[in-house]
Amino acid sequence: MRISRRVLSREVLATVMHAAGQVRRIGVNLNQVAAALNSGEVSPQLRWYVEAAARSVRNLDGLADELRRRLP
Repeated sequence: MRISRRVLSREVLATVMHAAGQVRRIGVNLNQVAAALNSGEVSPQLRWYVEAAARSVRNLDGLADELRRRLP
């Protein structure tokens, strides 16, 4: 069975949006850890993970917006 381009595009968009939600949840968890460790200086490694999660969310959101614009 051949899948139409429109169906495939919507499936890709749904997958990207789900991934963005997952990364957002990771960011929330990392923020909670950072708040718990806020008794002094946050370790550089933890800061890196928080920044990586934020970058991933921005990238996935941008990709989702681009896909949304291209859908028929």
